[in-house]
Amino acid sequence: MHLIFLHGVPGVGKRTIAKELANELGFPFLDFQNLTHLLGPVFGYNADEFGSLRNSAYKEILDAALQLPEDGLIASFTYDRFVDLGQ
Repeated sequence: MHLIFLHGVPGVGKRTIAKELANELGFPFLDFQNLTHLLGPVFGYNADEFGSLRNSAYKEILDAALQLPEDGLIASFTYDRFVDLGQ
């Protein structure tokens, strides 16, 4: 599976480019911004619970997506120093 991640500062067009790439390549687009909008208002965007839940969800979602039969996946998310990228 090909994974294409677009990440960076807010407002630079990551989602727009990701959507266009998804259409062009025929890959599903995983919009992590929706997850942020779901969790943030409930737990607070800077709360420990928010970061922990978001990072766990990122991992679970990506692990499950890697099992899909698609040839690739495109995802976008805003840079956040608290996102565990597994490094």
